[in-house]
Amino acid sequence: TLERFSASSCIDAITDKSMTELASQEHDKLQFLDISYAKMLTDEGLNAFKEKTFPLTHLCVNGLSMVTGAGLQWPIWAAQHTLVCYHGALMDQEELKAADFGKQLERKNYRPPKDPENALLTGSPLR
Repeated sequence: TLERFSASSCIDAITDKSMTELASQEHDKLQFLDISYAKMLTDEGLNAFKEKTFPLTHLCVNGLSMVTGAGLQWPIWAAQHTLVCYHGALMDQEELKAADFGKQLERKNYRPPKDPENALLTGSPLR
């Protein structure tokens, strides 16, 4: 069973199709996902995580220049109960530079941690 998927800097290898395939499989032990710098990945590929649950504790999406917050939210939500470490550096999209990006993830059924702005920095799961 897949526990780690590390494809950082596989610039052309990670595509919407490969992310859709990954998200469509049952990975009940996948704890680490690093798709940083995947220049071919767009919101369409990340949308495959919509309404899914993954036991990710680490999500690395550094330098994904073709995605927006609309797509990026889905892998985050898929791991909302287990995510401890999120890496999302080197994102030049204006909406992702805003301090409010994390606050925009709030939903009706979601109860943020007492200190939501520091939850991922301190290692508190999104519960």
